[in-house]
Amino acid sequence: GARAKGRQFLALTTVVAVFTSLLIFALTPALAAYYSEIPAVQQEIVKVVGVCCLVFPILWPAAFVTPNALRGAGDAKTPMFVMLFSFVFFRQAYLFVNRLLGNSFMGVTLAYPMGWVVCSVLMVLFYRRSVSKGRS
Repeated sequence: GARAKGRQFLALTTVVAVFTSLLIFALTPALAAYYSEIPAVQQEIVKVVGVCCLVFPILWPAAFVTPNALRGAGDAKTPMFVMLFSFVFFRQAYLFVNRLLGNSFMGVTLAYPMGWVVCSVLMVLFYRRSVSKGRS
Protein backbone atom coordinates (compact mmCIF):
# COMPACT_ATOMS: atom_id res chain seq x y z
CA GLY A 1 0.00 0.00 0.00
CA ALA A 2 0.88 3.63 0.52
CA ARG A 3 3.26 2.94 3.41
CA ALA A 4 5.28 0.49 1.33
CA LYS A 5 5.48 3.01 -1.52
CA GLY A 6 6.56 5.68 0.95
CA ARG A 7 9.37 3.46 2.24
CA GLN A 8 10.36 2.62 -1.34
CA PHE A 9 10.52 6.28 -2.28
CA LEU A 10 12.51 7.09 0.87
CA ALA A 11 15.02 4.32 0.06
CA LEU A 12 15.32 5.42 -3.58
CA THR A 13 15.83 9.04 -2.54
CA THR A 14 18.51 7.97 -0.06
CA VAL A 15 20.39 6.00 -2.74
CA VAL A 16 20.25 8.95 -5.14
CA ALA A 17 21.39 11.29 -2.35
CA VAL A 18 24.40 9.04 -1.61
CA PHE A 19 25.50 9.04 -5.24
CA THR A 20 24.87 12.78 -5.57
CA SER A 21 26.89 13.49 -2.42
CA LEU A 22 29.77 11.31 -3.58
CA LEU A 23 29.84 13.05 -6.96
CA ILE A 24 29.69 16.53 -5.46
CA PHE A 25 32.35 15.71 -2.87
CA ALA A 26 34.64 14.28 -5.56
CA LEU A 27 34.28 17.44 -7.67
CA THR A 28 34.55 19.92 -4.80
CA PRO A 29 38.34 20.41 -4.78
CA ALA A 30 38.38 21.21 -8.49
CA LEU A 31 35.37 23.51 -8.22
CA ALA A 32 36.82 25.25 -5.14
CA ALA A 33 39.78 26.29 -7.27
CA TYR A 34 37.37 28.23 -9.51
CA TYR A 35 35.92 30.01 -6.50
CA SER A 36 39.22 31.10 -4.99
CA GLU A 37 42.93 30.82 -5.69
CA ILE A 38 43.73 30.96 -1.97
CA PRO A 39 44.49 27.45 -0.63
CA ALA A 40 43.07 28.18 2.84
CA VAL A 41 39.74 29.24 1.28
CA GLN A 42 39.73 26.14 -0.91
CA GLN A 43 40.27 23.96 2.17
CA GLU A 44 37.35 25.63 3.97
CA ILE A 45 35.14 25.08 0.93
CA VAL A 46 36.04 21.38 0.92
CA LYS A 47 35.25 21.17 4.67
CA VAL A 48 31.89 22.91 4.33
CA VAL A 49 30.81 20.87 1.32
CA GLY A 50 32.16 17.73 3.01
CA VAL A 51 29.95 18.27 6.06
CA CYS A 52 26.90 18.81 3.87
CA CYS A 53 27.73 15.79 1.69
CA LEU A 54 28.12 13.62 4.78
CA VAL A 55 24.80 14.49 6.39
CA PHE A 56 22.76 15.10 3.22
CA PRO A 57 22.01 11.43 2.39
CA ILE A 58 21.27 10.64 6.03
CA LEU A 59 18.96 13.53 6.88
CA TRP A 60 17.60 15.12 3.72
CA PRO A 61 15.36 12.24 2.58
CA ALA A 62 13.57 12.05 5.94
CA ALA A 63 13.23 15.83 6.08
CA PHE A 64 11.86 16.22 2.56
CA VAL A 65 10.31 12.90 1.50
CA THR A 66 8.38 12.17 4.70
CA PRO A 67 6.45 15.46 4.47
CA ASN A 68 5.20 14.40 1.03
CA ALA A 69 3.88 11.18 2.51
CA LEU A 70 2.01 13.21 5.13
CA ARG A 71 0.66 15.54 2.47
CA GLY A 72 -0.42 12.53 0.42
CA ALA A 73 -2.28 11.24 3.46
CA GLY A 74 -4.17 14.53 3.66
CA ASP A 75 -2.10 16.30 6.32
CA ALA A 76 -0.59 19.40 4.72
CA LYS A 77 -0.52 21.53 7.87
CA THR A 78 1.92 19.43 9.90
CA PRO A 79 4.72 19.50 7.28
CA MET A 80 4.20 23.22 6.79
CA PHE A 81 4.50 24.00 10.51
CA VAL A 82 7.40 21.58 11.09
CA MET A 83 9.38 22.98 8.17
CA LEU A 84 8.63 26.56 9.15
CA PHE A 85 9.83 25.82 12.68
CA SER A 86 12.91 23.85 11.56
CA PHE A 87 14.15 26.09 8.78
CA VAL A 88 13.17 29.51 10.06
CA PHE A 89 12.73 29.63 13.83
CA PHE A 90 15.12 26.88 14.91
CA ARG A 91 17.81 27.87 12.42
CA GLN A 92 17.64 31.52 13.49
CA ALA A 93 17.83 30.53 17.17
CA TYR A 94 20.74 28.22 16.39
CA LEU A 95 22.61 30.99 14.57
CA PHE A 96 21.90 33.40 17.43
CA VAL A 97 23.40 30.93 19.94
CA ASN A 98 26.35 30.38 17.60
CA ARG A 99 26.91 34.14 17.56
CA LEU A 100 26.86 34.24 21.38
CA LEU A 101 29.41 31.41 21.45
CA GLY A 102 31.89 33.21 19.20
CA ASN A 103 30.29 32.96 15.75
CA SER A 104 32.49 30.16 14.47
CA PHE A 105 32.53 29.46 10.77
CA MET A 106 31.82 25.75 11.30
CA GLY A 107 28.96 26.70 13.61
CA VAL A 108 27.39 28.69 10.78
CA THR A 109 28.11 25.82 8.38
CA LEU A 110 26.24 23.40 10.62
CA ALA A 111 23.08 25.53 10.57
CA TYR A 112 21.75 23.72 7.49
CA PRO A 113 22.40 20.19 8.77
CA MET A 114 21.04 21.08 12.22
CA GLY A 115 17.83 22.30 10.61
CA TRP A 116 17.67 19.00 8.72
CA VAL A 117 18.14 17.09 11.99
CA VAL A 118 15.26 18.90 13.67
CA CYS A 119 13.01 18.56 10.63
CA SER A 120 13.86 14.87 10.13
CA VAL A 121 13.19 13.95 13.75
CA LEU A 122 9.92 15.86 13.89
CA MET A 123 8.74 14.54 10.52
CA VAL A 124 9.43 10.94 11.46
CA LEU A 125 7.61 11.41 14.80
CA PHE A 126 4.58 13.00 13.12
CA TYR A 127 4.59 10.38 10.37
CA ARG A 128 4.57 7.57 12.95
CA ARG A 129 1.73 9.29 14.79
CA SER A 130 -0.15 9.56 11.52
CA VAL A 131 0.43 5.88 10.72
CA SER A 132 -0.76 4.85 14.18
CA LYS A 133 -3.97 6.82 13.58
CA GLY A 134 -4.40 4.99 10.26
CA ARG A 135 -4.06 8.08 8.06
CA SER A 136 -1.21 6.83 5.92
